[in-house]
This record gives sequence, structure tokens and C-alpha cells, in this order.
Amino acid sequence: MAKYIHENSNRSKAPLVVQNCAAIPEQLLESELFGHKKGSFTGADKDKVGLFEAANGGTLFLDEIGDMPMLLQAKLLRVLQERKVRPVGASKEIEVDVRVIAATHCNLMGQIQEGRFRADLFYRLNVFPITLPPLRTRRDDILPLAEHFVQLASKKLGLPQSLSISAYVRKQLLDYLYPGNVRELKNIIERSVLLSDFETLSTIEFGEQVPEQVVQQPTQITESSVSVSTPSSEPSMEEVSKGLKEAVGEYERTVIIDCLRECNWHTKRAAEQLSLPLSTLNHKMKKYDISAAG
Repeated sequence: MAKYIHENSNRSKAPLVVQNCAAIPEQLLESELFGHKKGSFTGADKDKVGLFEAANGGTLFLDEIGDMPMLLQAKLLRVLQERKVRPVGASKEIEVDVRVIAATHCNLMGQIQEGRFRADLFYRLNVFPITLPPLRTRRDDILPLAEHFVQLASKKLGLPQSLSISAYVRKQLLDYLYPGNVRELKNIIERSVLLSDFETLSTIEFGEQVPEQVVQQPTQITESSVSVSTPSSEPSMEEVSKGLKEAVGEYERTVIIDCLRECNWHTKRAAEQLSLPLSTLNHKMKKYDISAAG
């Protein structure tokens, strides 16, 4: 989803940088995000460019934002507000222009009430939320995703052709609940392909199932300028794609209107602020039925 938003925006030619906030310790995460100067701590034997600086002009996707420590949440909020980062051990700040997209499986409102997530950071990020329903509620997506992961696993193993999936395995895949969502499906397929005869996927290796009471919440993706209403039905991949295109269009319209308001509806100034040619801005204003008079 974050990749789709990035590739369909005016930042698509700049980097898309991804970081899982739950994957590394707090001390290392700060250095990863903001960078550090040589000698700033034990083991810092050279300068390191942080992910914000590496994503300058593009998009930084922060996965599992709900697992970010409180101290780093405060520092992240400051970066989002001031658009400047200070590497660990540095005396000067570096200006950055980065779109931040964040995702989590956690109930952030519950964490705010428990004092484990900052409300101000939540509202700074949560301008335009997108909710991805759990895979168990999107049964029509399971087999197409499984076939895609089989193709990837087959290619990774250097097989001459992709494995076929037996009818028995297809039924098993459809009957499973996927408490780990799409990531779990991907891992299941990769493990099963490794244990197969490299011709047909005739058995499936689910591994140890997570207890039902710890099934993950639907993934929440937030971005400081994006918002999509949660679908009430079980969407297919085609419906999700269509809804996402509409969401990206609404996001772009919102950004343009906000920028025009900040520039007192001076289109030339707004075009410069958005790093767009004036002709492109005029085209988008016509496309989204935006009047220069406001």
C-alpha cells in the first residue's frame, strides 16, 4: 500500500525507504532514523546518514509505529513539525522534505489511554487513515496472493518454472484463518515450497498457529496528508485497487487545496511550493475542480 502511494505520487522518482520500528532496539532505531556523527557513541566509527536524510524528497514508511518507544515518538513528532533532523552527536540540524507513512497492527487509541503512545503524534500522523481488513475477511484474495508468493519463491530458488498448487492445498489455504495476515501467508508458502518436490505444492506447512485471542488487529496505515474510509464489506483486490486510486486522488486534491490556501490562492507560488510546473498545477486544479478563487 505504501509502495503504491509512493509510486503514484509526484515523489515517485525519489527514494522509498522502509523501516520496521519493532525490528531493532531503541538506541539503534534513533541512529537509523536520524543518523549519527563519528564518535557520538561506542562503535560509531564513521558518520551515518539517517533514513530521513536518505529518503529526502521521497517517502519514509515506518512499519509498526505502535512499537516505537515514547522518547523516539517525541523526537519523531518534532521532525514532522519542523522538517529538520539532528543526527546523534551533531550540533546542527539538517532540513528534510519527506512524506512519512506509518502502519501498525496495534490499537493506538488504546495505547494512548494507557500512556504508551503520544496523542499529539497520533493526530499529527492520522490526517488520512487507511484500514486494511485482515486477510481472513478477504477470502477472494488468498489464492491469488498464494500463487504470487509461489512464483516469487520458485524464482528465488532458481526453479525452471513456478510450482502448481494442488486442489487439496487450495482448500487448506482457504480454510486457514491467518492470524498473521499476508505476512504469515507469505511465510507459509515459502516454507512449503522449500519442503516440496519442486513441481507441485501438494502439502502445506502451516507451522504453529497463533492462539485466536492474539489475532492481530487490521493494519492501520496513516500519512500526514492521506485519509480513506474503511470498507464495510469484504473487498476484492480489484475493489481495493479502485478505492486506493480514489484515495490517492483525494489526497492529492487535499494537498493542493491546503497549499493554495497557505499561498493565498496564488497559483504560481503554490506551484513552487509543491515543486510542480505551473501548467501541471493548473491541469490538476482543472482535474479536481479546484477554483483559484477558493
